[in-house]
Order: sequence, then C-alpha cells, then structure tokens
Amino acid sequence: MALLGAFVIVALYRLRLRQLAGQMNLRFEERLAERTRIAQDLHDTLLQGCLSASMQLHVAVDRMPAESPIKEPLTHVQQLVRRVIDEGRNAVRGLRLSDGTAHDLEQAFSRIQNEVGMQEQVDFRVIVEGNHDRCIR
Repeated sequence: MALLGAFVIVALYRLRLRQLAGQMNLRFEERLAERTRIAQDLHDTLLQGCLSASMQLHVAVDRMPAESPIKEPLTHVQQLVRRVIDEGRNAVRGLRLSDGTAHDLEQAFSRIQNEVGMQEQVDFRVIVEGNHDRCIR
C-alpha cells in the first residue's frame, strides 16, 4: 500500500513538473516572438530610415567641392550616423538572440524564476561545478 502511495505521489509530481515546464516553454516562446517582432519593427523603420538618410548625406558630401568649409563637419556627421546604424544593428541582433549571448549560462538559469513571472513559488537552485566554461550543472 505504501509503495502504491509513493508511486501515486511520484506520478502526480511528474505530472505537475510537466505542466510547469509547458507553462515555462509557452512564456519563453511568447517572449521570443515579441523580441523578434520588436527587432523586425526596429529594423524596418528606424534602421532603414537612418540608412536612407546616411546614403543621401553621403551623396551630398561627395558632390561638395573639396575646399568647402562644411565638408569636414558633414563627413564627421556621416561617421556618427554610421556608428548609430552599427549600434542599432547590434541592438537588433541582441533582440533576435536570447540573452544567452549577453550573460553566461549560470546567470541565465539564475534569472529564470524572475523572468517567467509565475504566480506559484517554485524552489530551485543553480549549482556550478568547476570552470564556468567547462561544466555547469
């Protein structure tokens, strides 16, 4: 009887873990879809607009005479716009990728409980053994 009771408890526990894992997967997928949508919107609007302005500025600077006093400041603005575009592209890449590239695996696992925002309190712990680059359990 005790063995049957233990089996039922283990089965219920496993069922509950599957439910929680399903909820977590759903939330992760929702978050990824939202990040992808934001990245696409940023790319389609902001970055494309900056790129268009940069190209028009480049054409204008190329058409200016070399001795023009305003050519140097506009060349500086060109470089600034190029940096902004590069930073924007990096930000879009960061949104498209998960946070795994920005933080190590230990930190990513440690943030799960806060990021998922579950109403129920689930206790877990992250145990790191050895070198961070080689072994995380």
